[in-house]
Amino acid sequence: MEQFVMDPRGRRKSKAWPRRIQEGHVSVTVYRRETPSVPGFRISDYTSGKRVFRDFANETEALQEATRIARRLSEGDSIAATLRKEEIASYSACLELLKPLGIPITVAVEGFVHALEKTGSISRLHEAVEAWTENHRELERQPLADVVARYLELKQNQGASQRYLGDLRSRLDRFIDRVRKDCCEIRPIDIQHHLDAIQGSPVSRRNHRTILHGLFEFAVTRRFIAKNPVRDTQKVTVRATDDVAIFTPSEFRTLLNAAPAAFLPVLVLGGFAGLRTAELERVTWENLDLEGGYITLTAKQAKNPSRRVIPLQPAAISWLRTVPRGEGRFWSNSVPFSIHAAQKQCAEAAGVTLTGPPKLLQGVRES
Repeated sequence: MEQFVMDPRGRRKSKAWPRRIQEGHVSVTVYRRETPSVPGFRISDYTSGKRVFRDFANETEALQEATRIARRLSEGDSIAATLRKEEIASYSACLELLKPLGIPITVAVEGFVHALEKTGSISRLHEAVEAWTENHRELERQPLADVVARYLELKQNQGASQRYLGDLRSRLDRFIDRVRKDCCEIRPIDIQHHLDAIQGSPVSRRNHRTILHGLFEFAVTRRFIAKNPVRDTQKVTVRATDDVAIFTPSEFRTLLNAAPAAFLPVLVLGGFAGLRTAELERVTWENLDLEGGYITLTAKQAKNPSRRVIPLQPAAISWLRTVPRGEGRFWSNSVPFSIHAAQKQCAEAAGVTLTGPPKLLQGVRES
Protein backbone atom coordinates (compact mmCIF):
# COMPACT_ATOMS: atom_id res chain seq x y z
CA MET A 1 0.00 0.00 0.00
CA GLU A 2 1.33 3.41 -0.97
CA GLN A 3 2.54 5.46 2.01
CA PHE A 4 2.17 9.21 2.35
CA VAL A 5 3.73 12.07 4.35
CA MET A 6 2.47 15.58 4.97
CA ASP A 7 4.19 18.46 3.20
CA PRO A 8 4.60 21.90 4.92
CA ARG A 9 1.26 23.01 3.48
CA GLY A 10 -0.56 20.10 5.00
CA ARG A 11 -0.93 18.15 1.77
CA ARG A 12 -0.28 14.42 1.43
CA LYS A 13 2.85 13.50 -0.54
CA SER A 14 3.78 10.01 -1.68
CA LYS A 15 7.07 8.61 -0.42
CA ALA A 16 7.40 6.52 -3.60
CA TRP A 17 8.04 9.58 -5.82
CA PRO A 18 10.33 10.63 -7.37
CA ARG A 19 11.80 7.23 -8.23
CA ARG A 20 15.42 6.67 -9.16
CA ILE A 21 16.45 3.94 -11.58
CA GLN A 22 20.03 2.86 -10.80
CA GLU A 23 22.46 1.27 -13.28
CA GLY A 24 26.06 1.16 -12.08
CA HIS A 25 27.04 4.67 -11.05
CA VAL A 26 24.24 6.22 -13.09
CA SER A 27 20.75 7.00 -11.91
CA VAL A 28 17.77 8.39 -13.81
CA THR A 29 14.98 10.07 -11.89
CA VAL A 30 11.32 9.60 -12.78
CA TYR A 31 8.98 12.34 -11.55
CA ARG A 32 5.25 12.03 -11.04
CA ARG A 33 3.35 15.12 -12.15
CA GLU A 34 -0.15 15.88 -10.98
CA THR A 35 -2.29 17.38 -13.75
CA PRO A 36 -5.89 18.54 -13.60
CA SER A 37 -7.09 15.55 -15.60
CA VAL A 38 -4.70 12.58 -15.39
CA PRO A 39 -1.36 11.93 -13.68
CA GLY A 40 1.78 12.26 -15.81
CA PHE A 41 5.36 11.12 -15.53
CA ARG A 42 8.55 12.95 -16.56
CA ILE A 43 12.18 11.85 -16.93
CA SER A 44 15.34 13.76 -17.76
CA ASP A 45 17.21 12.32 -20.77
CA TYR A 46 20.93 13.24 -21.05
CA THR A 47 21.88 10.73 -23.77
CA SER A 48 22.16 13.51 -26.41
CA GLY A 49 24.58 15.54 -24.28
CA LYS A 50 21.87 17.99 -23.17
CA ARG A 51 19.00 17.64 -20.74
CA VAL A 52 15.77 16.81 -22.54
CA PHE A 53 12.51 16.33 -20.64
CA ARG A 54 10.44 13.33 -21.75
CA ASP A 55 6.79 13.09 -20.66
CA PHE A 56 4.72 9.91 -20.42
CA ALA A 57 1.09 9.28 -19.52
CA ASN A 58 1.78 5.67 -18.51
CA GLU A 59 3.87 4.82 -15.44
CA THR A 60 5.18 1.55 -16.87
CA GLU A 61 6.40 3.17 -20.07
CA ALA A 62 8.15 5.91 -18.09
CA LEU A 63 9.97 3.39 -15.88
CA GLN A 64 11.01 1.23 -18.86
CA GLU A 65 12.41 4.25 -20.73
CA ALA A 66 14.25 5.42 -17.62
CA THR A 67 15.83 1.96 -17.30
CA ARG A 68 16.94 2.03 -20.95
CA ILE A 69 18.45 5.50 -20.54
CA ALA A 70 20.27 4.52 -17.37
CA ARG A 71 21.81 1.47 -19.01
CA ARG A 72 22.91 3.51 -22.01
CA LEU A 73 24.52 6.18 -19.84
CA SER A 74 26.15 3.51 -17.65
CA GLU A 75 27.67 1.88 -20.71
CA GLY A 76 28.94 5.29 -21.71
CA ASP A 77 30.61 5.71 -18.32
CA SER A 78 32.35 2.34 -18.75
CA ILE A 79 33.63 3.40 -22.17
CA ALA A 80 34.72 6.81 -20.86
CA ALA A 81 36.78 5.11 -18.15
CA THR A 82 38.84 3.31 -20.80
CA LEU A 83 39.47 6.37 -23.04
CA ARG A 84 43.10 7.34 -23.65
CA LYS A 85 44.31 10.93 -23.26
CA GLU A 86 44.38 11.58 -26.99
CA GLU A 87 40.81 10.27 -27.35
CA ILE A 88 39.63 12.55 -24.57
CA ALA A 89 41.41 15.47 -26.27
CA SER A 90 39.72 14.59 -29.56
CA TYR A 91 36.32 14.47 -27.84
CA SER A 92 36.93 17.87 -26.24
CA ALA A 93 37.98 19.32 -29.60
CA CYS A 94 34.76 18.04 -31.15
CA LEU A 95 32.72 19.71 -28.43
CA GLU A 96 34.51 23.03 -29.09
CA LEU A 97 33.85 22.77 -32.83
CA LEU A 98 30.17 22.10 -32.23
CA LYS A 99 29.70 24.75 -29.55
CA PRO A 100 28.97 27.65 -31.99
CA LEU A 101 26.38 25.49 -33.76
CA GLY A 102 24.62 24.35 -30.60
CA ILE A 103 24.45 20.75 -31.87
CA PRO A 104 24.96 17.75 -29.53
CA ILE A 105 27.88 15.57 -30.55
CA THR A 106 25.67 12.52 -31.01
CA VAL A 107 23.43 14.40 -33.47
CA ALA A 108 26.49 15.65 -35.38
CA VAL A 109 28.04 12.18 -35.61
CA GLU A 110 24.79 10.57 -36.71
CA GLY A 111 24.38 13.17 -39.45
CA PHE A 112 27.98 12.76 -40.60
CA VAL A 113 27.73 8.96 -40.71
CA HIS A 114 24.50 9.17 -42.71
CA ALA A 115 26.08 11.56 -45.24
CA LEU A 116 29.22 9.42 -45.48
CA GLU A 117 27.15 6.31 -46.19
CA LYS A 118 25.44 8.14 -49.05
CA THR A 119 28.60 9.56 -50.65
CA GLY A 120 31.05 6.73 -49.97
CA SER A 121 34.09 8.81 -48.94
CA ILE A 122 35.03 12.00 -47.16
CA SER A 123 36.40 13.54 -50.35
CA ARG A 124 33.10 12.90 -52.15
CA LEU A 125 31.24 14.35 -49.19
CA HIS A 126 33.29 17.55 -49.50
CA GLU A 127 32.59 17.63 -53.25
CA ALA A 128 28.87 17.24 -52.60
CA VAL A 129 28.90 20.13 -50.12
CA GLU A 130 30.81 22.36 -52.57
CA ALA A 131 28.41 21.47 -55.39
CA TRP A 132 25.39 22.20 -53.19
CA THR A 133 26.89 25.55 -52.17
CA GLU A 134 27.57 26.53 -55.77
CA ASN A 135 24.12 25.51 -56.96
CA HIS A 136 22.32 27.36 -54.18
CA ARG A 137 24.15 30.65 -54.14
CA GLU A 138 22.19 33.70 -55.25
CA LEU A 139 22.19 34.13 -59.04
CA GLU A 140 21.01 36.95 -61.29
CA ARG A 141 18.60 35.55 -63.86
CA GLN A 142 19.47 36.90 -67.33
CA PRO A 143 18.45 35.76 -70.83
CA LEU A 144 21.31 34.16 -72.72
CA ALA A 145 21.14 36.82 -75.46
CA ASP A 146 21.67 39.59 -72.88
CA VAL A 147 24.68 37.80 -71.36
CA VAL A 148 26.20 37.41 -74.84
CA ALA A 149 25.66 41.12 -75.54
CA ARG A 150 27.47 42.06 -72.30
CA TYR A 151 30.30 39.67 -73.12
CA LEU A 152 30.78 41.16 -76.58
CA GLU A 153 30.70 44.66 -75.13
CA LEU A 154 33.42 43.70 -72.65
CA LYS A 155 35.60 42.26 -75.43
CA GLN A 156 35.14 45.40 -77.50
CA ASN A 157 36.10 47.63 -74.56
CA GLN A 158 39.19 45.49 -74.05
CA GLY A 159 40.34 46.34 -77.58
CA ALA A 160 39.48 43.13 -79.44
CA SER A 161 39.79 43.37 -83.22
CA GLN A 162 36.70 43.65 -85.42
CA ARG A 163 37.63 40.35 -87.04
CA TYR A 164 37.69 38.59 -83.67
CA LEU A 165 34.46 40.27 -82.55
CA GLY A 166 32.79 39.22 -85.79
CA ASP A 167 33.85 35.62 -85.24
CA LEU A 168 32.55 35.69 -81.66
CA ARG A 169 29.24 37.22 -82.71
CA SER A 170 28.72 34.71 -85.52
CA ARG A 171 29.36 31.64 -83.37
CA LEU A 172 27.45 32.87 -80.32
CA ASP A 173 24.43 33.90 -82.39
CA ARG A 174 24.17 30.31 -83.59
CA PHE A 175 24.24 29.14 -79.98
CA ILE A 176 21.51 31.61 -78.97
CA ASP A 177 19.27 30.38 -81.82
CA ARG A 178 19.64 26.78 -80.66
CA VAL A 179 19.46 27.27 -76.87
CA ARG A 180 16.65 29.61 -75.91
CA LYS A 181 17.01 29.70 -72.13
CA ASP A 182 18.06 31.95 -69.33
CA CYS A 183 21.78 31.65 -68.72
CA CYS A 184 21.39 30.07 -65.26
CA GLU A 185 19.28 27.23 -66.71
CA ILE A 186 21.81 26.05 -69.31
CA ARG A 187 23.21 22.58 -68.64
CA PRO A 188 26.18 20.65 -70.10
CA ILE A 189 23.83 18.54 -72.23
CA ASP A 190 22.51 21.69 -73.95
CA ILE A 191 26.03 22.64 -74.98
CA GLN A 192 26.95 19.10 -75.98
CA HIS A 193 23.93 18.87 -78.30
CA HIS A 194 24.94 22.19 -79.87
CA LEU A 195 28.53 21.06 -80.45
CA ASP A 196 27.40 17.72 -81.88
CA ALA A 197 25.16 19.50 -84.39
CA ILE A 198 27.95 21.70 -85.78
CA GLN A 199 28.88 20.64 -89.29
CA GLY A 200 32.50 21.08 -90.22
CA SER A 201 35.95 20.07 -89.12
CA PRO A 202 36.99 19.15 -85.56
CA VAL A 203 38.89 22.45 -85.51
CA SER A 204 35.64 24.34 -86.01
CA ARG A 205 33.92 22.44 -83.17
CA ARG A 206 36.92 22.99 -80.93
CA ASN A 207 36.84 26.72 -81.65
CA HIS A 208 33.10 26.82 -80.85
CA ARG A 209 33.75 25.05 -77.55
CA THR A 210 36.60 27.43 -76.67
CA ILE A 211 34.41 30.48 -77.30
CA LEU A 212 31.55 29.04 -75.23
CA HIS A 213 33.98 28.28 -72.42
CA GLY A 214 35.05 31.93 -72.37
CA LEU A 215 31.44 33.10 -72.39
CA PHE A 216 30.44 30.98 -69.40
CA GLU A 217 33.58 31.85 -67.43
CA PHE A 218 32.42 35.45 -67.85
CA ALA A 219 28.91 34.45 -66.72
CA VAL A 220 30.17 32.63 -63.61
CA THR A 221 32.12 35.64 -62.35
CA ARG A 222 29.03 37.85 -62.83
CA ARG A 223 26.74 35.33 -61.05
CA PHE A 224 24.62 34.68 -64.11
CA ILE A 225 25.26 30.93 -63.66
CA ALA A 226 26.62 28.83 -60.79
CA LYS A 227 29.10 26.68 -62.73
CA ASN A 228 30.66 26.69 -66.18
CA PRO A 229 28.72 23.92 -68.00
CA VAL A 230 31.32 23.68 -70.79
CA ARG A 231 33.71 21.99 -68.35
CA ASP A 232 31.47 18.90 -68.33
CA THR A 233 31.26 18.55 -72.12
CA GLN A 234 33.41 16.30 -74.28
CA LYS A 235 36.70 17.81 -75.37
CA VAL A 236 37.26 17.94 -79.12
CA THR A 237 40.30 16.04 -80.36
CA VAL A 238 42.02 17.57 -83.37
CA ARG A 239 44.44 15.35 -85.23
CA ALA A 240 47.46 16.83 -86.95
CA THR A 241 46.94 17.22 -90.70
CA ASP A 242 49.13 18.07 -93.69
CA ASP A 243 46.68 20.48 -95.35
CA VAL A 244 49.06 23.44 -94.94
CA ALA A 245 51.12 23.71 -98.14
CA ILE A 246 54.86 24.26 -97.92
CA PHE A 247 56.27 26.30 -100.82
CA THR A 248 59.67 26.24 -102.45
CA PRO A 249 61.42 29.58 -103.24
CA SER A 250 60.42 29.30 -106.89
CA GLU A 251 56.78 28.59 -105.98
CA PHE A 252 56.76 31.55 -103.64
CA ARG A 253 58.15 33.77 -106.43
CA THR A 254 55.31 32.57 -108.67
CA LEU A 255 52.78 33.53 -105.99
CA LEU A 256 54.33 37.00 -105.63
CA ASN A 257 54.21 37.59 -109.37
CA ALA A 258 50.54 36.50 -109.48
CA ALA A 259 49.40 38.50 -106.44
CA PRO A 260 47.15 41.54 -106.97
CA ALA A 261 48.66 44.87 -105.91
CA ALA A 262 46.36 45.09 -102.88
CA PHE A 263 47.41 41.64 -101.68
CA LEU A 264 51.14 41.76 -102.52
CA PRO A 265 52.33 43.62 -99.34
CA VAL A 266 50.36 41.15 -97.21
CA LEU A 267 51.94 38.19 -98.98
CA VAL A 268 55.44 39.68 -98.70
CA LEU A 269 55.18 40.31 -94.95
CA GLY A 270 53.61 36.89 -94.38
CA GLY A 271 56.39 35.06 -96.25
CA PHE A 272 59.47 37.15 -95.41
CA ALA A 273 58.59 38.55 -91.96
CA GLY A 274 56.48 35.65 -90.63
CA LEU A 275 53.44 37.73 -89.67
CA ARG A 276 50.26 35.84 -88.88
CA THR A 277 47.00 36.42 -90.75
CA ALA A 278 45.40 38.34 -87.86
CA GLU A 279 48.54 40.48 -87.51
CA LEU A 280 48.53 41.22 -91.24
CA GLU A 281 45.00 42.55 -90.90
CA ARG A 282 46.09 44.97 -88.16
CA VAL A 283 49.47 46.21 -89.40
CA THR A 284 49.64 49.64 -91.08
CA TRP A 285 51.97 51.41 -93.50
CA GLU A 286 53.03 53.61 -90.61
CA ASN A 287 54.56 50.53 -88.94
CA LEU A 288 56.85 50.01 -91.94
CA ASP A 289 60.30 51.60 -92.18
CA LEU A 290 61.84 50.64 -95.53
CA GLU A 291 64.84 52.92 -95.01
CA GLY A 292 65.63 51.35 -91.64
CA GLY A 293 64.77 47.89 -92.95
CA TYR A 294 62.27 46.79 -90.27
CA ILE A 295 58.58 46.71 -89.36
CA THR A 296 57.28 47.38 -85.84
CA LEU A 297 54.17 45.73 -84.36
CA THR A 298 52.56 47.34 -81.32
CA ALA A 299 51.29 45.24 -78.43
CA LYS A 300 47.72 45.57 -79.76
CA GLN A 301 48.73 44.47 -83.24
CA ALA A 302 50.82 41.44 -82.25
CA LYS A 303 49.30 38.12 -81.27
CA ASN A 304 51.26 38.15 -78.03
CA PRO A 305 50.62 41.41 -76.11
CA SER A 306 54.13 42.78 -76.51
CA ARG A 307 55.86 45.11 -78.96
CA ARG A 308 57.82 43.38 -81.73
CA VAL A 309 60.46 44.80 -84.09
CA ILE A 310 61.01 42.52 -87.10
CA PRO A 311 64.00 43.01 -89.47
CA LEU A 312 63.16 42.86 -93.19
CA GLN A 313 65.24 40.91 -95.67
CA PRO A 314 66.50 42.78 -98.76
CA ALA A 315 64.16 40.72 -100.97
CA ALA A 316 61.16 41.84 -98.88
CA ILE A 317 62.17 45.49 -99.19
CA SER A 318 62.56 45.14 -102.96
CA TRP A 319 59.08 43.64 -103.38
CA LEU A 320 57.50 46.27 -101.12
CA ARG A 321 59.06 49.07 -103.20
CA THR A 322 57.16 47.79 -106.26
CA VAL A 323 53.82 48.97 -104.83
CA PRO A 324 52.88 52.58 -104.04
CA ARG A 325 53.11 53.40 -100.34
CA GLY A 326 49.64 53.81 -98.87
CA GLU A 327 48.11 54.98 -95.63
CA GLY A 328 46.40 53.06 -92.87
CA ARG A 329 46.24 49.29 -92.87
CA PHE A 330 47.95 47.16 -95.49
CA TRP A 331 44.74 45.20 -95.87
CA SER A 332 42.13 47.93 -95.94
CA ASN A 333 38.50 47.35 -94.99
CA SER A 334 37.61 49.09 -98.26
CA VAL A 335 38.82 46.06 -100.26
CA PRO A 336 35.61 44.44 -101.60
CA PHE A 337 36.68 40.87 -100.69
CA SER A 338 38.07 39.19 -97.59
CA ILE A 339 41.65 38.23 -96.97
CA HIS A 340 40.63 34.58 -97.26
CA ALA A 341 39.14 35.22 -100.70
CA ALA A 342 42.33 37.06 -101.70
CA GLN A 343 44.41 34.02 -100.78
CA LYS A 344 42.21 31.80 -102.93
CA GLN A 345 42.38 34.18 -105.91
CA CYS A 346 46.16 34.47 -105.66
CA ALA A 347 46.58 30.70 -105.49
CA GLU A 348 44.34 30.18 -108.54
CA ALA A 349 46.23 32.85 -110.51
CA ALA A 350 49.54 31.14 -109.67
CA GLY A 351 48.19 27.67 -110.47
CA VAL A 352 48.49 26.48 -106.85
CA THR A 353 45.88 24.03 -105.53
CA LEU A 354 44.76 24.55 -101.92
CA THR A 355 42.97 21.80 -99.99
CA GLY A 356 40.40 22.79 -97.40
CA PRO A 357 40.12 26.38 -96.14
CA PRO A 358 42.56 28.89 -97.69
CA LYS A 359 45.85 28.63 -95.76
CA LEU A 360 48.14 30.29 -98.26
CA LEU A 361 49.49 32.83 -95.75
CA GLN A 362 50.08 30.12 -93.15
CA GLY A 363 51.92 28.10 -95.77
CA VAL A 364 54.27 30.88 -96.84
CA ARG A 365 54.92 31.79 -93.20
CA GLU A 366 55.96 28.21 -92.37
CA SER A 367 57.96 27.65 -95.58
